Amino acid sequence: MKSHLKSLILGCIALVSCSGGDPYLRSLNIPSETITPVDSINLEELGIYDARRIEKFDDYFAVANASGSYYISLVNAKTMECRHVFRRGRGPGEAVSPSSFHKAGNRGIIYDCTTGTLVAMRVEDSFERNEAVLDTIRSFDPTKPFPPAYLTSLGNGVIAGNLLDPDVWYSYYSSDGTLMSSLPSFNYQETQGLSTEFAISLMFSSLYASYNEGNRVCVASVLCPSISFSKLTDGKLEELKRIEVAPPSITSANGKSSLSKQSPASFQGISANSETVSLLYSGKLRSQETSPASVCNHLVQYDWDGCPVHAYYLEKGISSLCIEGDVLYGTASYPESRLYVYELPQ
Repeated sequence: MKSHLKSLILGCIALVSCSGGDPYLRSLNIPSETITPVDSINLEELGIYDARRIEKFDDYFAVANASGSYYISLVNAKTMECRHVFRRGRGPGEAVSPSSFHKAGNRGIIYDCTTGTLVAMRVEDSFERNEAVLDTIRSFDPTKPFPPAYLTSLGNGVIAGNLLDPDVWYSYYSSDGTLMSSLPSFNYQETQGLSTEFAISLMFSSLYASYNEGNRVCVASVLCPSISFSKLTDGKLEELKRIEVAPPSITSANGKSSLSKQSPASFQGISANSETVSLLYSGKLRSQETSPASVCNHLVQYDWDGCPVHAYYLEKGISSLCIEGDVLYGTASYPESRLYVYELPQ
């Protein structure tokens, strides 16, 4: 009884100390537990300096690099041998503008937003051959407005933003790129009446995750604490829950709107499995100088109905993550490029 009471008190202390005045963290109304890495790896020794996303495929890590000649680097988790296998370029097995990477089954899905091409990488084969082994999934019709840069697979199509309609947050596109269904943009009063270009840019800055067996989708904004949970049925999106805590801070000058430097960064990383959606939350002002706003110390997990189930304060901040069982793998590029390993309490 005493140990249970002690845990409850510590959890409440963590909730207060870690949430501070942040409206999103306060809205969770669940305790936050501080956790410390059990291991870390210097990625710079492997030639990885700016990891944008990480996924784990059995014995291999696949890292999507934000910059550099190679978009994908593969790391053997047992030997820590690294091979850079997928180049930026116009040659065979390369991509002009690789903009999105996510895991689907045992393959890594890569999207080139310039050519509208979606490919699947066979990770183990690519590592063994020291070159990208790819299967083309589809090339979207160049005569149609195909999906923009960031997306996730769902069913036979993809979930992505919409570059044509300022009143849309995200859409479902069929296998040939046909827009099938959309969900509306933010409900904040502050985001109404904006220019088309600026309104679309607000919606476009989002993270996407899906769970195919349940046809579930989660989309989270990078610019403000807003999350949408939806379900796909017969090509139509049905929103199950929307969380909108605070609008982005917008300034206007000379008739033009822009995002204020005093607007806190929101979600910077996303990962999902059959039970939960895990989100990395920043809450840092873009104007602060202590560390980049993309470095997150807050991990929040939701069930697919949109209910928060766990909150953690990460002692070492990260910008991307993947979760395997009760183990979290996260990458950070500041103050140096590292892979952190956390064990998630249950």
